[in-house]
Amino acid sequence: MLRYKGSISSALRERRARALSANRSKKVRLLEQANREALNRLAALHQTGASSNQIKAAHEEAEAAEKALNAELKNGPPLLDLQSVNATSVAAKLPSNSVLVEYFVDHEIPLTGAIKPKKLEGSFAAVVIAPGQEPKMVRLSSNEETATLRHMLTGIVKHPPKDTPKTELDERTKACAQALYTAVVAPLESSFPPGTDTLFLSLDSFLHGVPFAALIDQNGKFLCEKYVLQHLVSGRDLLKKPLPSDGSLTAVCFGNPDYFDLAPKNCARPGRPPLAAATENVYLPQLLGSSVEAEVFGELFSHAGWKTRTLEGTAASEKALRTLGSPRILHLATHGFFLRDADGTIQQNLGPTNSPFADSKFRSGFALAGGSTSFSLWRANQVPAFDNDGIFTAVDASQLDLRNTQLVTLSACETNAGLDMPGMGASSLQQSLLQAGTQHVMTTLWSISDLSTIKFMGEFYVQYLKTQNPVTAMNLNQRQLLRDWAEDHGWHFAIRHAAPFVLTSSQR
Repeated sequence: MLRYKGSISSALRERRARALSANRSKKVRLLEQANREALNRLAALHQTGASSNQIKAAHEEAEAAEKALNAELKNGPPLLDLQSVNATSVAAKLPSNSVLVEYFVDHEIPLTGAIKPKKLEGSFAAVVIAPGQEPKMVRLSSNEETATLRHMLTGIVKHPPKDTPKTELDERTKACAQALYTAVVAPLESSFPPGTDTLFLSLDSFLHGVPFAALIDQNGKFLCEKYVLQHLVSGRDLLKKPLPSDGSLTAVCFGNPDYFDLAPKNCARPGRPPLAAATENVYLPQLLGSSVEAEVFGELFSHAGWKTRTLEGTAASEKALRTLGSPRILHLATHGFFLRDADGTIQQNLGPTNSPFADSKFRSGFALAGGSTSFSLWRANQVPAFDNDGIFTAVDASQLDLRNTQLVTLSACETNAGLDMPGMGASSLQQSLLQAGTQHVMTTLWSISDLSTIKFMGEFYVQYLKTQNPVTAMNLNQRQLLRDWAEDHGWHFAIRHAAPFVLTSSQR
């Protein structure tokens, strides 16, 4: 499991890291460029309503470019030898007083977002790995029960029943968070060595949608109050050697893009992208609060002596992001999206792979300047220029060069959305940004108010500038806000406003 869970995502991240390394050969550089251009052509055809024959030809071209790059990269040593990955080697890399919890499912689960069967089979389990002890496997609740508990918690948090008294809403929210804690955390704790204070969490399937930090034990303590939490794609990420950074202190923020910028309309042509109908219910109102967020961001980092740049309105464009380079911190305060078909599923085939997992990267993304205009053009059977239409998908994100970026923050609604496939990880915007080279990505499980976002992000960056460590800053900030808001405003408010933020890392 440690070798193969999420192996596709890990392989993509490793290939990208080696292709962008400072000591790469000229041949690798040219092959990486050819591979990137082929993927961009494929993405452009997907997004501009090209014929199936054109998409098929572009897909074959991209596959050939990828195969050539992979063949050349095989000549060098891998960043991580999978044959050396085992519980002993992973345990040796764990800090004292910490454990790795590797969740997995023991039965095939349909892709999240696909047509749900009448009943989910099998159950969840977890392997607990700690320094100096044998790994322990613990059976957890059934997949059906876990899915129900997750739905109950996220449902009441995102969509509280109207006219429910506050006291009742708080008690129901707390009960849901406790029930999920009892299902997926409590059975593991007897396997933790005495003094455990840190949990490395590698999730699977629909557990990616669980706000672990806000799960509550029977004594009323949040999980993040009991342990320092760090989310990993896989436990084997603990074995990776950190890649060198250029050391520059640069921070860039995209805030309040002008979604109604008419620039995409000026170069539109007839056509209908395959996902045009999926945008019918996508609404991109201006995020006026993100201007305040960008202002706070700029002031904090400028005061700390960082080189800071803030892009707003029409300047917060796709072209600006594509040519940005790799800042140490990249903050994106904008709308995220995940485009589902009209029936709420992701069954429509978008290309020759016939793979919802592959296609989902064309469905998830975030909006930049002109994004709303472009979606409107799609529905009117017109397609704007691909490279600056304000619709930045996970495919686009994977082609960024973020090798010197420590953290990308997606301060937007539901940017953690994607397609979760048991054992393979998530095909999502988050994974694409990790593939592009950043060490950490912060995403959100649901949308929250501007004021809460400004408060959370401001306090997070204050902690970050003190510690220079995104994981430490996240834990200190989320723990404090969950406890303070629970005491001042109740359980529901605290979880609703402080729990959706999730930080995922590609290394310790």
